[in-house]
Amino acid sequence: MKQNFGDLEAAAASWRKLGEGSGEAQSRHRGQVSGALRRSGWAGDDADAAYGKLERAEEQLGIVNAEAMAIAVTIDTVHQRMSAAQQELRSAVSEAESNNYQVDDDGWVTGPQLDPVARHDPDAQEINRQQNARLGEFRQRIEDAVRKAEQASADGAASLGQLNGDVVNADSAKAQAEVANDVAGMRTSLGLASVVPNNDNPADNAKWWNSLTQQQQREYLALYPAEVGNRNGIPSEIRDVANRAQLEQQLDLNRADTSDDGKKRMQALQDLKNRLDKEDHDPKGPEVFLIGLDPKDDGQAIVAFGNPDTAKNTAVYVPGTTAELAGIGGDLDRMKNLHTASEQFSGPGQTSTIMWLGYDAPDSVVKDAPFDNYAEDGAPKLDRYVDGLGVTHDGGPRHTSVIGHSYGSVVVGEAAKNGNGLAVDEIIVAGSPGMHVQHAKDLNIDPKHVWAAEADGDPVPELGVLKHGRGGWFDFPNTPTSDDFGANQISTDGNHGHSEYWENNDEPHSALRNQAAIVTGSYGQVDLKD
Repeated sequence: MKQNFGDLEAAAASWRKLGEGSGEAQSRHRGQVSGALRRSGWAGDDADAAYGKLERAEEQLGIVNAEAMAIAVTIDTVHQRMSAAQQELRSAVSEAESNNYQVDDDGWVTGPQLDPVARHDPDAQEINRQQNARLGEFRQRIEDAVRKAEQASADGAASLGQLNGDVVNADSAKAQAEVANDVAGMRTSLGLASVVPNNDNPADNAKWWNSLTQQQQREYLALYPAEVGNRNGIPSEIRDVANRAQLEQQLDLNRADTSDDGKKRMQALQDLKNRLDKEDHDPKGPEVFLIGLDPKDDGQAIVAFGNPDTAKNTAVYVPGTTAELAGIGGDLDRMKNLHTASEQFSGPGQTSTIMWLGYDAPDSVVKDAPFDNYAEDGAPKLDRYVDGLGVTHDGGPRHTSVIGHSYGSVVVGEAAKNGNGLAVDEIIVAGSPGMHVQHAKDLNIDPKHVWAAEADGDPVPELGVLKHGRGGWFDFPNTPTSDDFGANQISTDGNHGHSEYWENNDEPHSALRNQAAIVTGSYGQVDLKD
């Protein structure tokens, strides 16, 4: 009952200091050492060898960060639970003694005793019986407090037993998986499996994140990268750090899965990492952010070229049928091309283009794309993500566009037509089979800011209109490029078929250039079809 927990406080503080120091060192190393070298354009065999060693050093710093933070959290949790148990014990003992009960050093409670004379007095016996009525209560309260303290100690020992300090020196291919398993084991042992709120409202997530101290934010980043990385309303830079850590862990966790699905998932994750590394090495390219990652099933990811939290212009691109993590390279190319084209109108650093694969896209044009459920499931997710962009923006001027390609335009339409619509300034669609509305005005936005592109030879608008279009002239369904729909129809010079809307073909009135003009608010530069 008199135990002082100062040693636990000191131990937790020491481990936390180690974790924070290693995390800060990792960030500095990435920004000022390896990051600076990558941006310099240094390449070749020597560069590759150096980058490998630098990445290994950064990985080890990240491992120390996660493991040390896990130890600090464990000790803190044990401290808090034992302190609470101690307070309960003190309260029970104090109340018992104030009611004339005796508590010995082992916690055993005895009630008031009658002297030999009073034992023969009925009135005294009744009073004594009443005084002893709470004997069982006090014994139970003290027993419960002691049990809680013992359980806290046992849970702490089990949690620390999950953490393996040798992981720093482990095989690099297994180290991140070991860290993830260590932290998961720690969380399970302490019953901390669901401590990160999962709010649908990005503003609530932002409020929670901002309520944390810097120390707490570092702990969550180290211990819950997947949860932090996929919460709308948390700053993009934070989500990028979390998701890159999650990506490394997922790569190691999936190495042992030799099933066909496992191999495909592993290759998709490796391809994503390779692409991020390539972009990080590009001295002329924009900074790239991994804002979302979910490797389950077909896999999902959100990747931004340029920081949307500081950009004046932001474009969110929603891909269509067959989009999945294993094949997002082409969609990333599209958004990088749009970013490059947009800078011709707005200048460097003013635009962020986002590849948003945050929904389960149809797998097959024939079997899946005709159905609405993919759009109905994806629409609220898109809505929440776009809302989150407003929450995390730095407060400067902001011009937001959403771009839907193919079935992605169905998702955009479904999101825009419901409730208050999408929190965007422009809606752009390309190769759309329909948007589940009859007219542009049904999208909860001024039709002047609805834009549609249909290239020569694109079969999707005609093939999909009966499934995703809605009644127009003579009740024949409209697509966004129908005259009756009411959208601005942009020219697509030099573009052909369903997949060339983001090709950089140097045509002055291409779909890419027109989209860039719209995204940057350069309306006078947009060329419309006659």
